[in-house]
Amino acid sequence: SNLNADNAYFWRKEGGELECGVIDWGGFGVACLGHKLWWCINCADFEHVRDHLSDYLTIYASTYHEAGGPRLDLDVLRLQVLLTSLGNTAFMVLAVPNCYTMCSMEEFASIRDRKDPRVAENIFGKSTLRTTLHVLDHGIRILEEMDGDEAMATFVKDVFKGAWGFEAKSKEVVWGPQPEE
Repeated sequence: SNLNADNAYFWRKEGGELECGVIDWGGFGVACLGHKLWWCINCADFEHVRDHLSDYLTIYASTYHEAGGPRLDLDVLRLQVLLTSLGNTAFMVLAVPNCYTMCSMEEFASIRDRKDPRVAENIFGKSTLRTTLHVLDHGIRILEEMDGDEAMATFVKDVFKGAWGFEAKSKEVVWGPQPEE
């Protein structure tokens, strides 16, 4: 249920006007808007997401409101997008063993960037390896460059504990038993 670019198709009318259609209608339903927005941009180059996320959210929120929707809180929308990106990253970790069936650990050791054909090209006719690595890279960089960890901390403090009244998980639950100092 997403509106990723691979679920859309494009054509030009006779006059050259660009048209767009949707293949996967599963993404059209009631759900968290930040989640939907993340799935629209998760395969964009990270630099575009990092540099323009605020612009994308502002344009989306204003267009949504102009079309009759309620005003959206941009901070909440950004939090939703970042949390969804972290969930997407955690899910993609499960695909790592499958990645090694497409490119061995030994081969990975000699790969220097994402443009290497061993990871950039379709493998077995699919983009699975490339997109898995792409999304994992996004997740790491969102944590490092876009304060993804702070987004999670905000959610735990304001929503999980604050609004819902749950206790935050202990460090031992999150990180496992710690050696005594």
